[in-house]
Amino acid sequence: MLRKIYLTIAFIFFTTLSFSQTGTLKGVITDAMSGEPIPFANIVAERNGNQIGGTTTDFDGNYTIKPLEPGSYTVKATFVGYGAVEITGVIISANKITDQNVKLQEGVAIGEVKIIEYKKPLLDKDNLSGETKTAEEIVALPTRSVTSVAATTAGIYQRDEGDGVNIRGSRGDATEYYIDGIKVRGSMGVPTSGIEQITVITGGVPAKYGDATGGIISVTTKGPSSKFSSGLEFETSSLFDDYNYNILGFAFSGPILKERKSDGTKGSSIIGYFLAGELLSVDDNDPSAIGRWKVKDDVLEGLRRNPFVVAPNSTAGFLSSSEFLKPSDFELVEAKQNSNLKRINVSGKLDFKPTSNTFLSVGGSFYANKNYDFSGWRSMFSWDNNRNTSQTTYRLFGKLTQKFGTEETNSDESASTIKNAFFTIQGDYTNNKYTYDDP
Repeated sequence: MLRKIYLTIAFIFFTTLSFSQTGTLKGVITDAMSGEPIPFANIVAERNGNQIGGTTTDFDGNYTIKPLEPGSYTVKATFVGYGAVEITGVIISANKITDQNVKLQEGVAIGEVKIIEYKKPLLDKDNLSGETKTAEEIVALPTRSVTSVAATTAGIYQRDEGDGVNIRGSRGDATEYYIDGIKVRGSMGVPTSGIEQITVITGGVPAKYGDATGGIISVTTKGPSSKFSSGLEFETSSLFDDYNYNILGFAFSGPILKERKSDGTKGSSIIGYFLAGELLSVDDNDPSAIGRWKVKDDVLEGLRRNPFVVAPNSTAGFLSSSEFLKPSDFELVEAKQNSNLKRINVSGKLDFKPTSNTFLSVGGSFYANKNYDFSGWRSMFSWDNNRNTSQTTYRLFGKLTQKFGTEETNSDESASTIKNAFFTIQGDYTNNKYTYDDP
């Protein structure tokens, strides 16, 4: 009995450390000519070719679909006697309601589908103090840092690329970070190619976040697609400068197992995967605009062999040999010495959908870096003694969502009294380790 109590307490403890990062799609389906609502119209939301949710409208033409994982969806609306409408690129954000009204045209030829491209509103009425960046917007930005992407939001200050942020004048440690609803402990560790959305909240922080006195930066990772896809990229500056910036990025996604329809064709994915990662190597991650002065290598070697000289015309003893160096003994270099950085970060996810109402997602991420910390007072004579810093973070998580009611799109099932009822259970484990090594 006591064992069951302990397990229950531990389970509650782990699940309360994370939040369900899901969104809601709602709207009204009306007749395009008369403006009258259309009851019992069918509407579904698809993501990456898989149907994620669906429902029918009520007597007033209203519909609500939830929970939906953040991301880009295709919304399809149909009704007997009306032409189908398909809205592409509908953005669902975490903990927000996306309004999407649909107008159906009566008397359109059977099989004809009207395709509409979704337009992102200029103002987010659910988050006037903040902004949501989509995957397309993130890729277009000249940065690979989550904090730098967030810094493009009004009200956020960032001193330099990759640094922490200050939201509305708060201290840097007053900002809380979340990945898929899980509070970040240690490094973020999410490659750019694995990010679906970044939501920034700079004011009016929801009560569930509790101790965030500055703001919230919430990252949603991508999920598996219904078709196999892959990507590979490589960037280098070694041909043009001495910073030797080299990065290799990759992403793979696709189904592992698909359901079989009655006619023998394959349907939506039952099991799918997503994997993304980055490998980075750079000799100077924060180069100076004017370069750095250092003693020449042959001169430094001479100083090491003869560190002291007899003081001339004095009985004081010895003086440091470095006091007798000439301007010609120094050189200006483009990149800082012994400040190289090596990093790897990988994230992956497995999604299981054995039934239309059951969804299980498990995944994790791994981050490791090793770099030599630049020291200004060591940069001229003893750059070899820069401190070495390493960090390793790995994270595991799981989330189970169970919906109730039916998603069947027919009039017989539309009268179901249970709609949009669901529960979510999720938990995570994070291990973070820092190591400092100073010669």
